[in-house]
Amino acid sequence: MREQTSAFFARLVVMAFNIAVSPCFGFTQDAATILKKMDGVMNREATMECSMEVKDIKNEKETIVKYHFYIKAKENNRKLLIKYTLPLDYSSLEVLMIGKDVWVYDRLVDRIVQIPSNLAFGGTDMAHGDYLRLDISHNYSGKILNETPESWSLRLFALYKSSPYYSIEVEVSKKYYYPVAMRFYASSGKLIKVAEYSEVKLVNGRLKPTAYLFYTPYDSKRKVVMRILNEREEAIPETVFNKWAMRTIVESEF
Repeated sequence: MREQTSAFFARLVVMAFNIAVSPCFGFTQDAATILKKMDGVMNREATMECSMEVKDIKNEKETIVKYHFYIKAKENNRKLLIKYTLPLDYSSLEVLMIGKDVWVYDRLVDRIVQIPSNLAFGGTDMAHGDYLRLDISHNYSGKILNETPESWSLRLFALYKSSPYYSIEVEVSKKYYYPVAMRFYASSGKLIKVAEYSEVKLVNGRLKPTAYLFYTPYDSKRKVVMRILNEREEAIPETVFNKWAMRTIVESEF
């Protein structure tokens, strides 16, 4: 009897130890909740007008792209109309993104072409999906790897083949739910690029990073800085987000 009792308590000790070291034990939030709250900070569900600057630095030479875009986001239905202002070679272009579909309209030749969302733009190494279509909570599932008093670390995996990256590691601020850093991976497991988020400011009623630094560990002379210049809520007609409307709609109409 004494041996059975000892064995029973031994099993209890083992069970308690397994629970204590379990990767899901003691986390203050689950991964899905964290990702949804992060998207709420970075990609607010609203109709907005925004301006951004992309500075591509290669061997100390800078390429600057500026664009103005209009976004209508509700749950996993995101629509964006992008108008370039710099470089001048791109000022005739407009880009429409509806969900996973992307079209480019060139006013100079009056032509609409569908393109992949991972296509680089403006002479840079950045794709539209790097900022405009990550939409983390709808494109990725994840698990928490670690938690500190300041942040959570998560590993994310793509839900769809069309998701911008196969997997992502992300560190999320516990206080404000914005990303501190991300690491983007290919399906082979190779690290593609790293993103660091800074210049936290009050934007549309919430604190969020306004500068995103992208770089690769394989080229120390190459980096890209994306910066939010302006973001505000704006009433935009649904008819704007139509690929055929790009031919006729101008900014002054809305």
